[in-house]
Order: sequence, then C-alpha cells, then structure tokens
Amino acid sequence: MPFAAFPVVFRAEDPALSFSLTRDKDGRPIARCDAECVVPLVTGKYFLQIEDSARFVRGRRRFEVSEPSEIGIEPRTHAQQSGGVVMGSVGIGLLVAGIAGMLAGGIPLGHGSEDRDGAKQSLFLLGLLGFAGGAVLTPIGWVRAGRSGPALTVTPLGPR
Repeated sequence: MPFAAFPVVFRAEDPALSFSLTRDKDGRPIARCDAECVVPLVTGKYFLQIEDSARFVRGRRRFEVSEPSEIGIEPRTHAQQSGGVVMGSVGIGLLVAGIAGMLAGGIPLGHGSEDRDGAKQSLFLLGLLGFAGGAVLTPIGWVRAGRSGPALTVTPLGPR
C-alpha cells in the first residue's frame, strides 16, 4: 500500500525566518520555506534546520508527524544566546563573591558562634545568598547559551 501524503503547515511568527526540512539528520533538503508554508509529508520523522543569520542561531530539531498538523517554529536568537552567556557569567561572579563573603564573615562551626558580631553574621548571610543565587543562575545561563535548536510545537489539525 503506498504512503499517502497529508498537509503539514509550518508557521513561524517572524517573517524573516528561513528553514529547510530533511528526512535524515544530514540529508538533502526536501523543502525550503520562508516563515510559513504547507508541505505534503508522509508519516515519519523529519528534521527542521535553521541556518545561521544576522538574527537567528543555526539549529536543528527533530519532529514526527503522523497526520495533518501545524508546526509552530520559535527559533533561537543571538540575543537569547548572548543573554545566556551574561546570565552564566554573572552566576559565576556571584558564586565567587558569595564564597568570599562567607569566608570573610567566618563560617559558623557550632559552639562559640554566638560570640560573632552582627556585621560578620550579616556578611556571612550575604555571601550565602550570593552563593545560592550564583548556583541557580550559572547552570540556567550556560544551558540557555548553549541551546541552539528551535522550539517546535506540533499540533494535529484533526479531520478536515
């Protein structure tokens, strides 16, 4: 029984986006589109590839279709990637400053820690907060900086 093709609508919010579709990770493009297009596809797995441009980061994402669908495309921008680098760098700075603050404030080790003055306790707590903030920001930022594949939303169109 031959495979029957069905329509798949590709839609990007940004009209400047160009992308291509392939069956294999490094295969030949089966379609090239700008912002919005309808491509007849058969059930299977495909790759959507965005080329590097002045605004968008080069990236590829695998998707699967088995019926008429709409695929929303949200590409990664260079601004998002740069924001991730900044966030990761600030996180590292907070980690270092937090450790320095905790050391300068003196790490409470139990007995006798109630003798510490308020300024040292405040410095320790400030360092602890900086360290915690850095521990959160650093991995989030570097993951955001390293992510390049576009976000895809596959929505079945249902019977027509």
